[in-house]
Amino acid sequence: MSRVKRALDDFVSVLSHDEIASATRTTARGFTQTRKITLTDVLLFYTFRFAETTNKDISAFYSKLERPKVSKQAMFKALDKTNPDVFPLIINRMAEKFYSYHDYDTLNGYIVLACDGTKMDLPPTPELKEKFGGYLNGSVKTYDQVKKPMANCSVLLDVLNRVVLDYPSSPA
Repeated sequence: MSRVKRALDDFVSVLSHDEIASATRTTARGFTQTRKITLTDVLLFYTFRFAETTNKDISAFYSKLERPKVSKQAMFKALDKTNPDVFPLIINRMAEKFYSYHDYDTLNGYIVLACDGTKMDLPPTPELKEKFGGYLNGSVKTYDQVKKPMANCSVLLDVLNRVVLDYPSSPA
């Protein structure tokens, strides 16, 4: 089996695990009934969207699944039931699976890692302003005055195998 096929199969397996389902739900009843949009669909959509327009992303995503497209409102409702803090757990579980196969590339027996960081402008929602804040300066003296929340983001990457090992974000 090719590495890519195995990685995609592993990804769907990780997303379908009860631990991920529990960590993803924002309410006890979220994603417990059979619906057009499953929890796995939402997580795959989050992961593989192009970030063009939501309608284009939904059309592209559902055309690959060969299933009827859902409305933008239905997708937003499903996204609202999803805890984005689940992604570090997904990344961790995927890394565990990847390295459990013992057929990854090394350099003289070492895993080659790289780390890079950046500052990211976030959408100006009250929740993101509260969680991440933004830059204070001479004219912006309190977090209530912040127009655009900012986050410090970094990525830890296995360079030879192209595996993301960590992607933390914190207030700027």
